[in-house]
Amino acid sequence: MARKAKETAKKTPKKRTKAAGAPSPIMSDRITKLRPTISKELYKEIEFSFYAPLAQDVKLAGSFSDWQKKAIRLNPSETGHWKTKIRLKPGRYEYRYLIDGQWENDQRKIEQIMNAHGSANNVLVIS
Repeated sequence: MARKAKETAKKTPKKRTKAAGAPSPIMSDRITKLRPTISKELYKEIEFSFYAPLAQDVKLAGSFSDWQKKAIRLNPSETGHWKTKIRLKPGRYEYRYLIDGQWENDQRKIEQIMNAHGSANNVLVIS
């Protein structure tokens, strides 16, 4: 009899209730609760502005936007200033403006650092 039970067990596939290696729903819930969250209070709203009254397109690109891949379009005003506000967490960022396809530095006197292309990037430090 024991022999028949073993044979039946071999033929009957085991039921899988979850994917191999996947955490159980209970464990998944615990992982979510333990995952660190960044409080919205840590982010600071930073305004970027560039004076270019004759420009057709002004974008902001930097280490916070994966440079050109996700450049941020600035909004024009009647005074010729292009502006945008973005929320950034504390850290050190490099950025430049892209004015009608040409790279430009911030018009304010701000810290700069040489980049790999032989020009300089603006440096922004948020504490």
